Amino acid sequence: MAGAAEVDVFAIEVQDGTQASRLGFAGSPTILVNGRDPFPAIPTQQLACRTFQTPRGPAVLPDKEQLTDAIRAALTRRAGDR
Repeated sequence: MAGAAEVDVFAIEVQDGTQASRLGFAGSPTILVNGRDPFPAIPTQQLACRTFQTPRGPAVLPDKEQLTDAIRAALTRRAGDR
C-alpha cells in the first residue's frame, strides 16, 4: 500500500492522434499520478503500445514497487504543497 486509503482511478480511451497529443499520451498504457507521468516517455500521436523499464528489463507495465514509489512520491509532493 502506498499510504493512501482511497485513490480515484480513471480510464480514458484515446481515440485518435489529436486526442493523444492533447492528453500527452505516451503510448498505452499511459499512467498519470496527480496528472504527471511518473515514468517519463516521449509523447506520441500514434496509438501504440508502450514499454516500461523495470529492474527485470522492459515490460508492458511498471512493476508493483515502481508504481507504489510513484504514488508515495506524489503524496509527499502534495503534502508539501499544503
